[in-house]
Amino acid sequence: MATAVSKGEPLPYERLADLPLTEMAYKESLRLNPPAPGVSRCVMRDTEFAGYKLPAGSRVNINSLFTHHMPEVWPEPQKFDPLRFTDEASCGRHKFAFVPFGGAHMCLGLHFAYMQAKCFAYHFLSTTEVSVAPRYKPDWKLWPTPRPRDGLRVRLTALA
Repeated sequence: MATAVSKGEPLPYERLADLPLTEMAYKESLRLNPPAPGVSRCVMRDTEFAGYKLPAGSRVNINSLFTHHMPEVWPEPQKFDPLRFTDEASCGRHKFAFVPFGGAHMCLGLHFAYMQAKCFAYHFLSTTEVSVAPRYKPDWKLWPTPRPRDGLRVRLTALA
């Protein structure tokens, strides 16, 4: 059993593996509101997809916002459910069903972003209580990058 990190102490790299639920929650957040809701790609060689001929040099767009909300891939797609990212839940899913950072050519900083998100979540949530007004639902502007239309009205309270 790992020991707790003292208040204000940095989260050691070795402890990041102790936060699997934090990573799953981060991934589910990225599924609901991908940072790149769409990406453009260039077809490298003549190919066919879904009956359409795509000659080399054609431009295609990948809409991760649409892909991440397909009910045939993601049951109850509007529901926040981090357990979608357990090993068991992920094993039968197509490898490109979850593409928050661009599909086959993922962002080079992907794993660094996961590390940062875990460290931030650990320290923020261990020092701060976050609350919203009853029945508050943020309205999101999802294009070109996601952001709350109303500034995301939350109350932050320091924990003793």
